[in-house]
Amino acid sequence: MDWSAFYKSNTASNVTDMLKSPNKWKLILADRVRKLAEGGSVLEAGCGYGVTSLLVGEQTRRVMLDMEPSALEVSQVLFGHAGQHAQYVHGNLFNMPFDDGVFDVVFNAGVLEHFAYEERRNALREMARITRPGGCIIAAVPNHYSTPYAHAYAIEKARGTWKYPDEYLIFDFSREVEEIGGIYSVSRETCDVANSFSFLTDKKTWLWFRLINSFKHYEGYLTICTYRKAWDD
Repeated sequence: MDWSAFYKSNTASNVTDMLKSPNKWKLILADRVRKLAEGGSVLEAGCGYGVTSLLVGEQTRRVMLDMEPSALEVSQVLFGHAGQHAQYVHGNLFNMPFDDGVFDVVFNAGVLEHFAYEERRNALREMARITRPGGCIIAAVPNHYSTPYAHAYAIEKARGTWKYPDEYLIFDFSREVEEIGGIYSVSRETCDVANSFSFLTDKKTWLWFRLINSFKHYEGYLTICTYRKAWDD
C-alpha cells in the first residue's frame, strides 16, 4: 500500500474533521493510555494521524513515531489545529531511536495486525525495551473474533475492495509475550461493537447483524491488549 499517497491525500480540512466526532474506540483507548501514564511519557509507535494520542491530552508528554514522513506531517496539522504539542520522530517500529526504559506507556492501534508472528514478536520486544520497568505496553488490533467485522473483511477481500493491507487473526499476544519474557498480561478487552457494523456495506446484512446483536452481543471492533513490564530484580 502506498502510505505516502494515502496520507498526502488528506487536506487540512479532512484531518481536522476527525476531531469533530472521533470513533468511540479511540476515546476508550485514549482514556486507557491516559490513566496508565499518570501524567508521564507516552509513545505512539506507528502513530499515523495520531488522533488517539491527541485525545490522551496534554497532561502527558507525547511522542509520535512513524516510518512515513507524510503521516507525521498530517499529525502535526492535527495537533496544531487543536492547539496541542507533541514530539515527532521519523523511525522504524522494529528499531526505534530511543534508550531503554524511557516511556511510561508505549502503544499503537491498527498496526500489529499487518505483521506475521515473528515480526509481531520483534515489534513487541522493541516496544517493551523502551518501556520503563512497571510501565505498560498496549497493542490494539481489529477484532476478527467479532463476527460482523470478520464477515465484512472476508467479503471485501473476496471482492477485491478491501482498502487496507491484509490482516492476521489475533486473539491476543500471549505467545509473543511468553517468548519475549519480562512482561505480563494485564487485560484483554474489546470495545465499540457499533464500529464493526460500519464495515458492512450491504444494508440488509447490516440490519441482520444488528438484529442478531440485540440477542447475541458480539465482541467489539477493537481488541485492546495491555501488558506491564516487570520490575528489575
